[in-house]
Amino acid sequence: MRQICPLIFGVTLLATPVGVAESLVVGPEGASVTGVTAEYERMTLHGDYTIGTWAAITNLSSSSGARVDIGPDVGDDATLTVTDGGQFVGAGEAQSSKDALVIGQNGGRGKIVVSEVENPPARRNRPGWNYNNYTFGAMQWCVLLAPGASTTSDTMDILQINPNAFFSVWVVSNQNTRVKARLLFNGGTYYMHHRTSSPRFAAVKGSEILLEGINGNPVKIHRMSGGLASFSGYSNATGTGKVRFCGDCDVLIEGSGDINPGVRLTSECYFEQQGDLILAGNLYLTGDGSNLLPYGSQTGSVVLRDANTVLDMGGRNHQVNALLGSGSVSNGSSSACAKLTISNAADRAVSAWLSPALKWPDSKMGIECIKVGNGAVVADALPAVPKLTVAMGGIRVVDGATVETMKGQSLEFRPGTALEIAGGTYTATHTELHPGAAVTIANGAAYRVQTGDAALVAPAVAAGGTIEKAGPGTLTLYDSSTPYPGVLRALEGTIRLSARGDTNDYWRLTIMQSSGRDAAAEQYVKQLEDICLYSATDTNKLVSTAFKEAAPGTAAADLLEGQVTIPANVVWTKTNSAQADTDGLKYLFDGARWSGFNFTSVEAKLEDPSTWLPITFRYKKGHDPVDAFRMIIGWTSPNWNPQAWRLESSPDGISWATRAERLGGEVLAYDSVGCVCYDYVTGYACAGSAGLAATAVLRADAGATIDLSCVAEGLAPCGGLEVDCARGGGTITRFEPVADGVLRLNNYLGNATGFEVPLTFHAVVNAENLKTWKLFVNGVEKSNRISLQAGKLVVQPRGLIVNMR
Repeated sequence: MRQICPLIFGVTLLATPVGVAESLVVGPEGASVTGVTAEYERMTLHGDYTIGTWAAITNLSSSSGARVDIGPDVGDDATLTVTDGGQFVGAGEAQSSKDALVIGQNGGRGKIVVSEVENPPARRNRPGWNYNNYTFGAMQWCVLLAPGASTTSDTMDILQINPNAFFSVWVVSNQNTRVKARLLFNGGTYYMHHRTSSPRFAAVKGSEILLEGINGNPVKIHRMSGGLASFSGYSNATGTGKVRFCGDCDVLIEGSGDINPGVRLTSECYFEQQGDLILAGNLYLTGDGSNLLPYGSQTGSVVLRDANTVLDMGGRNHQVNALLGSGSVSNGSSSACAKLTISNAADRAVSAWLSPALKWPDSKMGIECIKVGNGAVVADALPAVPKLTVAMGGIRVVDGATVETMKGQSLEFRPGTALEIAGGTYTATHTELHPGAAVTIANGAAYRVQTGDAALVAPAVAAGGTIEKAGPGTLTLYDSSTPYPGVLRALEGTIRLSARGDTNDYWRLTIMQSSGRDAAAEQYVKQLEDICLYSATDTNKLVSTAFKEAAPGTAAADLLEGQVTIPANVVWTKTNSAQADTDGLKYLFDGARWSGFNFTSVEAKLEDPSTWLPITFRYKKGHDPVDAFRMIIGWTSPNWNPQAWRLESSPDGISWATRAERLGGEVLAYDSVGCVCYDYVTGYACAGSAGLAATAVLRADAGATIDLSCVAEGLAPCGGLEVDCARGGGTITRFEPVADGVLRLNNYLGNATGFEVPLTFHAVVNAENLKTWKLFVNGVEKSNRISLQAGKLVVQPRGLIVNMR
């Protein structure tokens, strides 16, 4: 043995062959080394052993391997302490599993404690390529809790990392199915080395490893650059173990400032700590399975603390309590959509639920966020997530807030959820409202629809609440049992009040193009799971489910009730072979996922997009009016999803009218359980509507239209008109002024007397009520009289009466 200080009392030296470093045996009374650097081939600690100030115990063993036994025998309770700048360094490269610190090999128990003085010099505790810079252990060494280790409880504390201390070995493994191995984080840091991608916490053979923060300290893990290291992942014939994060603490996983390091979660890893999971630094976190992140009442939020921290969804589905911070969410290179479910049981601000500062991929097919929990998200801003689906609870816009869905973002409200605009303005750039989703707009608040077509079904609007249309397209307000009492403001495009639903029996879905269309024109739509038509009167009820296949070549007009036909050039097979197929294509319409059909071939004969893949079906008479359409596409590949499609209806199977369509290269989003596309259906006939309340106020700017042609006469009373004279006036198809109404002219610079209001009316009912209307010009009440002349509203001096015949 080579030694740089006198022998220490209590250390027994065993003779070894010449040329080989000697072994060290420490008796039960223990020993300590201070200021000594020594080399050993093997160490056996029956008692406590301390590597003190600036001492270094190194092992430069031969290929036969090396081993340190800590408390090996029955009755042993040994502690190996490395403190105050001390170092314990194993061989530079592992030769076998013998390169390990083994605890309790023959029925004993033991523990490793790593401590450090406060504010140590810079040379201490600096992990790096040179193993001499490690506080504890070479990169390839292991800490093993032996199968034979014994304790009076079911848990053994095998490692404690105290403040300012660092600890690094290749892997910490528990091979004991009777005893849980616990690692205590008391202010120190566990370093994951960059030279291996192996699991760093390996609980094998059904055993468990517990990582617990104590005294208010987090479980702190520092991942060095390069590679992708796992927390767990060993499994064998006797089962897979568990790695559990626990304690009243946060879990902090941080990356180095070098190459972006990665950490992989596996299904054996469980977050059960009371605090948050904080990811920091130059780090990306990924996983081998779904639902691996902390979720539930016992855990906190997931925090991507820094701008260069990445959560890689990798096509997996995860659920969390909240996702906060300023990092990025990625889907990696996966072609499958990932779902991130975020719970919100009680009302809380959006910034405490899903941070608007997070960065998301641009692709709509990347990640969908799903809100669950009955609480409302109180929004002052919305995150730029590609798709946010409100599956439970709702979103509330508060007074003074201006909330806008970001470019490319889709916001979906499912049946039973709510969009509450309690104040401020909500700008719905891409918003899907399913039948049964409630929209409430309080006094002074506004719901603004941007460019494109959209629909609102039975919005609950307080008097003074506003619905606005900005940009081209049509906003359709469907039938409601309550007349609309608020402000309708068409800044651009058209606002239309429509009758509810489509009562036609004949329907045709034509898929005109898929995202993967090729020269062979084969396998465009690989799997079509479901076609559903819904009625707003019962959001859980399909209009019809019992369909049978008609004879090949049957014309649409010749279909019987409950029959469906598809082109003869399409070959299809049933998805679920276990189902009885006595009714042909029945399962395509039963409303259950995974019950549709595979379309295995579409021949290259149908070049006309309007006739490419039509599926025609006829409902039984007397069905509920159709308000919405859902199509579910198989998840197998994004190249097989429809890129353009059209839904049509017909009263006779001969004349067809478009009810919903998606054109222009918009690829449908999809996920691991099927793509859901939800669209509203335009009413076929103007059968009447609940119309307007007497408090309704209308504004149509130049080029814009408020279309009341589907509202029966007498059901569209108007209590006020707004005109922005700087923007000009548009068209109101029918005007029914009530008594004592109000005309407001804003941004008017001239003399109101003799002014012709720039509005066009196709029809005016009860024009005599205009005599009782008041005029406000730029907010100031005037005494002028309002009259109708040649279809135009004219502002006259009070007392002048013009009778137009």
